[in-house]
Amino acid sequence: MLILQLSAIVIATILTLIFSNLPRTTIFIFCGAIAFLYLYRHLLHRARVDTILAKQDTLYLPFSSRIDEEGFATKSEKESSIRKWSDFVGWLEDGRYFVLMESVGFRVIPKRIIDQNELVNELRTLLQKHIGKAA
Repeated sequence: MLILQLSAIVIATILTLIFSNLPRTTIFIFCGAIAFLYLYRHLLHRARVDTILAKQDTLYLPFSSRIDEEGFATKSEKESSIRKWSDFVGWLEDGRYFVLMESVGFRVIPKRIIDQNELVNELRTLLQKHIGKAA
């Protein structure tokens, strides 16, 4: 993907050089700025995000979740959280996931962690009962 996008920048630069009356120095500076911003966003920014995620040790701990009539609870050795059904504003479902939407974020439940088809149906029934129809 990166190669295709950089190729598009190079092609755009060449076409601009051929069909433009601007001095070549101006065009090169402009294209260099675009390339820098692109590389910063996709390479340097990604490295920063990776560094921040690596410091979040709780993201890599084993955890367990419970979904019942009370809501959605998650627990690990360092923290626990409980979300009541009223905290959720909607939900989505596709072939692989349930997504529980909160006002600011969301929770993803992969269907692969639910062993039996009847448990998937039971979860769907809970979501419909407490949150409403899927969006």
